[in-house]
Amino acid sequence: MSSSGSRDVLRYGYAIGAVVVALAAGLALRSFDLEGFLFVIAVAVVVWFGGRGPGLLAVLLSMIVLDYFFLPAGNSWTGVRSHVTYFLIFAALVVLITLLSEARHRAEQTLVRARDDLEAEVQARVSELRQSNEELRSQIAERERAEEEIRRQAALLDLAHDAIIVRDFESRVTFWNRGAEETYGWTAAQATGRVTHDLLGTTFPVPSADIEAIVRERGTWEGELEHVTRDGSVIVVASRWSLRRDQRAEPVGFLEINRDITDRKRAEKSLRVAEAELAHVSRVTTLGEVTASFAHEVNQPLGAIANNANACLALLSNGRADLEEMHEALVDIVGDAERASAIIERVRALARRSGAEKVPMRLEHVVEDVVALTASEAAARHVVVRTELPAELPAVSGDRVQLQQVLLNLVVNGMDAMSTVNEKTRLLVIRGRRDTQGGSPAATISVHDSGVGLRDVDLARLFDAFYTTKPHGMGMGLAISRSIVDAHGGRLWADTDHPGPGAMFSFTLPAATQGTGG
Repeated sequence: MSSSGSRDVLRYGYAIGAVVVALAAGLALRSFDLEGFLFVIAVAVVVWFGGRGPGLLAVLLSMIVLDYFFLPAGNSWTGVRSHVTYFLIFAALVVLITLLSEARHRAEQTLVRARDDLEAEVQARVSELRQSNEELRSQIAERERAEEEIRRQAALLDLAHDAIIVRDFESRVTFWNRGAEETYGWTAAQATGRVTHDLLGTTFPVPSADIEAIVRERGTWEGELEHVTRDGSVIVVASRWSLRRDQRAEPVGFLEINRDITDRKRAEKSLRVAEAELAHVSRVTTLGEVTASFAHEVNQPLGAIANNANACLALLSNGRADLEEMHEALVDIVGDAERASAIIERVRALARRSGAEKVPMRLEHVVEDVVALTASEAAARHVVVRTELPAELPAVSGDRVQLQQVLLNLVVNGMDAMSTVNEKTRLLVIRGRRDTQGGSPAATISVHDSGVGLRDVDLARLFDAFYTTKPHGMGMGLAISRSIVDAHGGRLWADTDHPGPGAMFSFTLPAATQGTGG
């Protein structure tokens, strides 16, 4: 039998048991005439513990027992009426007691449920408070660990020689390490809360708003800034900005790391000056190697000028001036003078000491200038110079004189390399081709001779300063040429994988972004 069925049997058993107990008590106390009261109590107890169904059973049993054991027998109307009256009063009392009992029972059950609900709610609230308390303890512990970590990191940052600055989005300083104190002269207490750009008089390469936009988008920015220290000195710093985020990954400011590179910038400037001086010396030295060629090149137009001038004088002195013949002679004189002037201007441009000036230009014009400068030297050495320059060769951005120096050095080296081979095989080819460098358009020029090649050359040291295979060379030509090409964003190398004899040197320069140059 199920548990619910057992409970129902027990509830209805209350009715029978209560009526039996009331019967026994009534018989025992017959002399006191309490049987009605006893059965009412029995019904009330059954209703209280068993409910309405067992209560109705107890009422029915009580009426049967009362009628059988306690009411007097009689068939008269008076007897029947007394029975009916008795049972009506009994029923009324039972109903009243039943209603009162049920109402009280429901009230008690309601109170019990309310108490249980209250206890459950209290338990839930207590559980929530405990959980909240645990979370609060955990947050406090986590915050203490974070603060300890921040203090530890701050102590480590104080050991750095670089200036480390933390600032919010309004550029107010929130952290200023010891390196920043040493770099700029202001203490952390003096700098905290100040706007960095006002405090340091920052000079930006681009508007600061653009830099901050880059940091917000990419997370970092690197560049050079100028700052003013507390004593008024202007310093150059290599600056790196990073975006700071809180524990929820929300951006809250910037971390700025600055390294003083003022001395390095001065050294780089001095080095550039020294390199320019050395390049100038190298150009003059290279020009010295072809001085005889320049003299012969200039002597030709000068001799033609002298001959045409003497012819004009002879015509005038003989009194038979032919205007058409004199006009032709004068035109030749002007043309030869311009040719001589162009040769001298090319030499002066190479020999002139001047700063680098990068402008859009075409490498074909550089090749033409160098071929013209070395034409007489090539003829004297029995070297045939051939150029192969495609029309689609892109323009580059560079300094014309410096690039002439690079190509002139490669051409003279090629001529020197062919000095010991048969005169009939002395061929120097200058080729150009459209190329790519790092995925972007570029132009490449190659100088290929038919000389002895690079058999006895240490390729690893070929571009080192003071390394040379010439008996009277300084070993600076290729080193300076490579530094010039590097400064133009290009690359210079010895090409060992090429058809035919001799050596081939090539350099690549990135294409100019705009313009074509002259």
